[in-house]
Amino acid sequence: MNISKKPNAHARLLQAAANVFGSRGYHAARVSDIVAEARRVIEAWRIDYNLHRPHTSLGGLAPTVYANRNRPARPASLELRNGSAQRALTATTSQERNMNRLY
Repeated sequence: MNISKKPNAHARLLQAAANVFGSRGYHAARVSDIVAEARRVIEAWRIDYNLHRPHTSLGGLAPTVYANRNRPARPASLELRNGSAQRALTATTSQERNMNRLY
C-alpha cells in the first residue's frame, strides 16, 4: 500500500493531466501513458527542430544541411596522413611563440 503525505496528490495529478490533455483526446489515459506520449511527441519535435527545420540564424538552412556544407573534407580513413594524432595546439618554433605573445 502506497501512503502519500498528501492524500489527494495522485488525484490532483490525474486531474491536472486530464485538464492539460483532455482537449486533445486523452480523456481516459493513465498518467504513465500520458508521460510516455509526451516523451514521444517532445522527441519527435526535438529531432525535427534540431535536424530538419530551417533556422534563420543558419541562413534559412536546416542544421544538418548547414553542418554538411561547412564541414571540411576529412580523409576516408581515421588515420591522418602524417600519423594518427593531430598537431599540438601550442607553437613549436620560437618565431611562432613570439608572434602569439599577448604581452
